Amino acid sequence: MQQNSDVAFIFKRSFLGFFWGIIFLPLFVGYFFLKVVSPDALAAHNIGVGNPYVMGGIIFYMIITALYSFVVGHVKHMEQVIRLMSDIKEKKMLSAQSLLLSKKIFKDSVKFKIALFLKYYWFVSVVYLFVFVGALYQFVYAPFYQKVVALVFAGVVALIGWMYVHFFLAAKTRFGYFIFLSHFGELLPTHELFNEMKKLSVADSNDDGIAMMGYLKRDTAVDLGSVVTSSTVDSFGSRGLGSDIAKGYARGVAFDASEYSKLELDYNQYKTVYNKVYGKNPELNPGLMILV
Repeated sequence: MQQNSDVAFIFKRSFLGFFWGIIFLPLFVGYFFLKVVSPDALAAHNIGVGNPYVMGGIIFYMIITALYSFVVGHVKHMEQVIRLMSDIKEKKMLSAQSLLLSKKIFKDSVKFKIALFLKYYWFVSVVYLFVFVGALYQFVYAPFYQKVVALVFAGVVALIGWMYVHFFLAAKTRFGYFIFLSHFGELLPTHELFNEMKKLSVADSNDDGIAMMGYLKRDTAVDLGSVVTSSTVDSFGSRGLGSDIAKGYARGVAFDASEYSKLELDYNQYKTVYNKVYGKNPELNPGLMILV
């Protein structure tokens, strides 16, 4: 454990720790090539994107990128949770230790993530799927006015679903990963972890609204940060590849900072309600420390 800056931690993880730019490097090179060699609107076709083999390669590349993004995003999220729970008198686990621990528990934490999805999020996902398929069918085969109605309906459902998932369910499940790390290695069945999550959520029900407002503030901060970042980079540098890369990384830092702020809000509430219910402060399961 050592006293270290959250700002430095977020900056390091966003820019250096996970090397986000490496997997996108071929896209940046392609972008630069199109800009320099053929700046017209059909530049993509001029280098053979219309070729089915090239398109197949692009689709495969997108799948790999999506998988990579999922893995990195989950590891980063779990490391932030570990960092917060390792805080003892403002001294947190070393970043190298928290990263190593997050990687070592990856398989188990993904299993818990899937269990959370099946418990709370599957219904919304099924509704989304049916609405999307229905709207697509109407758009292809129905008369014009039915297409408009279908698109409006699908948009309204998507907005309501997004708000339900993003705020209500996020608040309902906000203690999940803290509880998971508190009991890691105890071989408790998943439903026992969910029961404790429900128990603590009931004891903390008055703060559900506080959590949802915190998420709203976080999202607003990310949007404002992206706008300010883009404007600042554009004002100090020429437009082009370098500017686009700088803006992308800067937006990543803003997003990571806001996510960490949200987790801090969740963890502070978790500590309060945990102390109220159990009469002590929560901590990482001692079995986790053996792994680092």
